[in-house]
Amino acid sequence: MLRSIYETTTDPKEGEVANGWAIGPMDEAEVTELIGDDLWITARRFGVLQGFKTDDNGDPLLDDQGEKIPRIRQIDDFSEHFVNACTAIADKIPVAGVDSIANFAKIWADKIQEGRTSPGGTITMQLSSGRTIKGILHDEFRKGVTKLVGKCIDLESAYKQCPIAVAHSRYSIFALKNPDSGKVEFFLATALPFGASAAVHGFNRAAMAINYMVHEYVGVPCAHYFDDFTVIVPETVAAAANELTEKFLDTLGWEVKKSKNKPMDSNFLALGVNFDLSRAIGEDPRIVVANK
Repeated sequence: MLRSIYETTTDPKEGEVANGWAIGPMDEAEVTELIGDDLWITARRFGVLQGFKTDDNGDPLLDDQGEKIPRIRQIDDFSEHFVNACTAIADKIPVAGVDSIANFAKIWADKIQEGRTSPGGTITMQLSSGRTIKGILHDEFRKGVTKLVGKCIDLESAYKQCPIAVAHSRYSIFALKNPDSGKVEFFLATALPFGASAAVHGFNRAAMAINYMVHEYVGVPCAHYFDDFTVIVPETVAAAANELTEKFLDTLGWEVKKSKNKPMDSNFLALGVNFDLSRAIGEDPRIVVANK
């Protein structure tokens, strides 16, 4: 596992250093020179096996020897030397889980059905503040078959798209043993690392901002769980909603995981489960949430 972790960090084509997510390898003197003094602290990097790498169809990828390629999550232990203990967290992370996504679809179905049966297509909704808002269901959704479709947009290497503040560089060093020389080498993380408490909250502040802007400026309703953004809309506007959302993320500079970027469908995967919205609207409506 050590060699795999080291190669993932230092690979000249796909490693963290090559991607600009880290600087290194360095020895202690070089780190001190880079930081400007010797008042820096390091985190030990280790790996956690998370199954095996797969292709877009879910089939396992094989190496030159025909063996499955392990998927290893690199963790930087910022708890060991109390960096995490010195992190003050004043806010909570609001995320939308499986139940929120199901409720998201149910609101769409309920309000379309309400608009079809109420005079003039009027729909009402009471907000958590107690305020009631009213609207008119679009003519497009009042007759015929209306199907809900959705998809989950997954950000590529999400944490690594967020930089570390230069002022915090002295707290962002991680250490890794070179499997060939046996010596400990140091790296400066320039993107948010896994294993730092502040990284979790830092990234989710960015994710909350994306979620807000997609609603406010794109006009597409979505829900987010860390780096997963679930969009659910009626099929007639799905193509436009998908294109607008993806163009907006691209304009902001956020990369989307292409291998998971599927077309909108009434059956889609999000947060590891399958959502079936094919019967969400109509007689005997139901939303089916099942294991994938």
